Amino acid sequence: MSFGVLTSNGPGDVTPVGAKVRSIVILEQIVGVLYVAILIARLAGIYPPRRGRDAEQPKPGGNS
Repeated sequence: MSFGVLTSNGPGDVTPVGAKVRSIVILEQIVGVLYVAILIARLAGIYPPRRGRDAEQPKPGGNS
């Protein structure tokens, strides 16, 4: 059930009945979404964007 909740697939055939259990499932869904968002942000921060070919060549008519 936890994997389905963390990936936002839904719990499937299992339905939380009690109020406390529903709260835990909601919290688990929020944590799952935040985990994916933070993971993608960290990976984007680790690998900076590459420079293109145009950035390395001098522009025509420049001051060189």
